[in-house]
Amino acid sequence: MTYNAELWGGKTLPQAQAATLTSKDAVSADTVAAQLRSKGLHVKKTKEFSGAKKGAFLGYRGADAGARVKAGSTVEVRESAGAGVPDRTVGKKAKAVTKTFADMGVPVHYKKVLVSDSSKTAEGTVVSTSPEPGQAVSEQQPEIYIGVADKQGSGIPMDIMGRDVDDVASELESKGYDVSVRKRLASKQYIGKVSGSQPAPGSVLESGQSVTLFQGVDAQGAKDTFIQSADDTGDTASMAAAGASTDDVASGRWCTKGGDCITLGDMDGEEDDLQDFGVVDGAKSDDYAMADSPLVVCDAVQQAFCSQGSKDYLIQGDTGAFELMPHKAFTGFWCGDTFLSRTSPGATQYCKAGKVATTDNPSDVGKDTGGKYRMSNFFVVAPVGADLDKLEASGYFDKSALDAVGKQQKVDTDRPFLLYRDVKQYADDEREADYSSKSLNPFLPYNSLWGKANGVKDASVAMRPAPSDATAYYLCETSDLDWDALEDADVDGAAQQSDKQSDKDKKQSDEQSDDEQDKQDKQSAKPTPKELTPQQIRASVDGGDMSPIAGRYCLKDGSTCLTLDAKGNVTESGKNAMPLSSDDPNSATVSPVAEGARPSWDIPASVGIEFRGPDSDYRCGSERGYAACYESGTFYSEAEITKPVNFVYIFKGADSEQVKSIAQSMPEPDYVAPDSTKPFIKLLGYHMNVSPSDGNVFYLTE
Repeated sequence: MTYNAELWGGKTLPQAQAATLTSKDAVSADTVAAQLRSKGLHVKKTKEFSGAKKGAFLGYRGADAGARVKAGSTVEVRESAGAGVPDRTVGKKAKAVTKTFADMGVPVHYKKVLVSDSSKTAEGTVVSTSPEPGQAVSEQQPEIYIGVADKQGSGIPMDIMGRDVDDVASELESKGYDVSVRKRLASKQYIGKVSGSQPAPGSVLESGQSVTLFQGVDAQGAKDTFIQSADDTGDTASMAAAGASTDDVASGRWCTKGGDCITLGDMDGEEDDLQDFGVVDGAKSDDYAMADSPLVVCDAVQQAFCSQGSKDYLIQGDTGAFELMPHKAFTGFWCGDTFLSRTSPGATQYCKAGKVATTDNPSDVGKDTGGKYRMSNFFVVAPVGADLDKLEASGYFDKSALDAVGKQQKVDTDRPFLLYRDVKQYADDEREADYSSKSLNPFLPYNSLWGKANGVKDASVAMRPAPSDATAYYLCETSDLDWDALEDADVDGAAQQSDKQSDKDKKQSDEQSDDEQDKQDKQSAKPTPKELTPQQIRASVDGGDMSPIAGRYCLKDGSTCLTLDAKGNVTESGKNAMPLSSDDPNSATVSPVAEGARPSWDIPASVGIEFRGPDSDYRCGSERGYAACYESGTFYSEAEITKPVNFVYIFKGADSEQVKSIAQSMPEPDYVAPDSTKPFIKLLGYHMNVSPSDGNVFYLTE
């Protein structure tokens, strides 16, 4: 009796039923953990990917339900993390993981990925996954892709990573591809070797397609991409650091261990003569952040090189690190919510007591009062080989920030990483500073040469956060494949598992088959999408059926594609052109914009159909929805409001002049009209759109 009462002989583990894919009323891991703690046992919860709902109890590690354990001992409780890709999936045989993924409860696609050397990467081995190992599937795209090594096919082999650049270039050129090489930051194992490519390793290529190989560089190699000759002699004594890297060396996707990501790369420049390297995705996007401005490493605004005689810009120092700052931040200041440039000739506006004033008297410009400097986006990049100890000892980082990371795991210096200035770590009054014509922007590296000449004290704001494994954004070096373009792989066990997974839906499918057949019979009499008139397409779309326009749409250069299905779900692959949703930058659900709705671009009915994401994608502060952001009692500036994706579908054969005018602004200088023999999509911003052109529209691919 006393044994059963657990007064001696240990404690009995609760008889909780472990959740499975088909469980409806699964017990939560938290419930089981609470029961264990009530017995005086210690609990360690570990999350595992599974087909059971998130938080469900999956069982005990190393013990069965009802087993007796020592009083006061630690019991490991397995908790479902939902569907995802387990760690260490890459490198296993695909046939060895089919059971694991069949039990995930989401669609799983096995795809052939080309490898060149099957002696090093055996055929049938998992070489890539989406999501990446250790990541869960998203609600917007609840499916898993598994890349399986295959030696047959045309394209860029997945196993070019880490190989000699010249060897890989020669192999690709021998197959008829046009190959170029650029320098990019890379992990220690890839320095001097192939560290990636565009299109990504594993991608399928068309005959004669252009390929860019990335050669990995460390701190010195990265600095060399900023070095340019100051005259025509080539004298090394006249070499100087320029504001921009000749290879956009820091391009790529950078992510923290917590899953926050920032993508740097090509973007639209502010002027034709400026580089277009900047923030593509992630980071703050409001006006103060200046995410629309190209990034530079120093004050090379109106000159070719960084200011000489100063070591305040990291690129000119000897730590190997460098900063990335918005070019725009060097050119002016804020007057209220308006940015006033002081580099543009003929300026007629100035700041008067914190408000913008217009004048015809040039002498008034410069007599600014009430202006402010504000924190913009700011990055510190640390390539492999950077001297972090020297950088920290220099006082570059705020002391409190260094103290905060003192007990955290140290940053992995075998991988390049960047630090993103966290405005949340600064008090409100630290995020802005007074402007005057003789002051320096304290949120940019201080230029001591200018300061000494003008009697200005160094008031630079120290960097927060300091480097640690938790604060670092590490460069992601996995391939971003266009999975839909890859051929299906035949994996032993995958088909059988798929059949088993589909059995549970078979009964429902059989019951619906007659209805589906009737629907198909009715649809067979309808014209095909290619035969539909604009009026018929519009009627179908307005009725909720987007099948007439469903398909894959790609930029002419193939760098980015949009896939639209019959239900209005749109996904993006390749280089990110525009975030599709606040929740998921690569997917959204769109619907046609009703005639007369506001806001609207008033697309002529004969030209195309405007689409927009859900109303809930309007975000302002903690609010959601157009009404909350624009029609409530609280004022939000445009910079504070994120908006749904917005695009226009242009009919095949639409009038070119009408198409040109839909952006309500002048076309680009070298404007080339889109090909009107095929339908296409043009993404729209909330203002300042350029006209649809051959280079910026997404054509329907056949």
